[in-house]
Amino acid sequence: MTFRQSNEYLKLAKEEEGIKEKSSLLNDRQRKALEFIKQNGRLTMKEYIELCPDVNRKTLTRDLNHLIKLGMTVRKGKGRRDLHYLIP
Repeated sequence: MTFRQSNEYLKLAKEEEGIKEKSSLLNDRQRKALEFIKQNGRLTMKEYIELCPDVNRKTLTRDLNHLIKLGMTVRKGKGRRDLHYLIP
């Protein structure tokens, strides 16, 4: 392994560690939302409501805003047509 490769490995390891730390701050609904986004590339509020039918819409909105605040998703669009994407 070259010096450059080892630096890249360390960088990836730190990023993965940061993701694990952030994941510990998530509730089950937020983890479910992230898994859905990973599988489908996006998540609309309508889809999130279908994933968690027994949860109030305002609570789900707060969940998504928390994911945005943590830098795990970004909002694309405006109003009722918001789409949430994973950050590349």
